[in-house]
Amino acid sequence: MIWKLDENKNEYTTAAGAARYIGLPRTTFLHYLSDKCPLPENLRPKFKILFFKQVFYQTDLDEWKNKTSKIKLKYKQNQVKAGTNLSNVSNFPKQSKLPK
Repeated sequence: MIWKLDENKNEYTTAAGAARYIGLPRTTFLHYLSDKCPLPENLRPKFKILFFKQVFYQTDLDEWKNKTSKIKLKYKQNQVKAGTNLSNVSNFPKQSKLPK
């Protein structure tokens, strides 16, 4: 993970470095940033735009890690089964066979 310094001598890194610093997979960390994520705004990681890139400051990452450490975050979608009694077989008549 590469930390760089801005003009105020604050350390920042990219999303991949931030995910490594926190200990999450990169795609999971990016999921928490997206609009599709059900997390409220106050629980999302803070970022700033610097040189047309999203950067994450080390102090903000530490604060986010401490704030969300006791919350169990869920990022996988549950599969919803549509009607367990439905069959893909056509409904055949329930009459017995007619004698020949």
